[in-house]
Amino acid sequence: MAYRIYQLLSLALDIYYFAIIARVLLSWVPIGDNNNTFVKWILKITDPVIRPCQALIQRVFPRAQYMPFDFSPILAIFLIDIVRRLIFRILFIFV
Repeated sequence: MAYRIYQLLSLALDIYYFAIIARVLLSWVPIGDNNNTFVKWILKITDPVIRPCQALIQRVFPRAQYMPFDFSPILAIFLIDIVRRLIFRILFIFV
């Protein structure tokens, strides 16, 4: 039972991981307007994690707003990996 729960949560985290990757790739491509449904959907589902990561990076590195790259997706992917590992430990080590 715990393995099935882990598989389901792991799949959800994988989908979120690929949504963040899609957001990064879409930021490199000039789309013109943001009325594209796919772009809106990607931004809507990734903003709850990306925005706090951006704020954290801004607090830790005040000059980060002048950097040419946004490192918040890297931090978000790192946090997703930490969550995955915590879920694994909770479901398999403490049971």
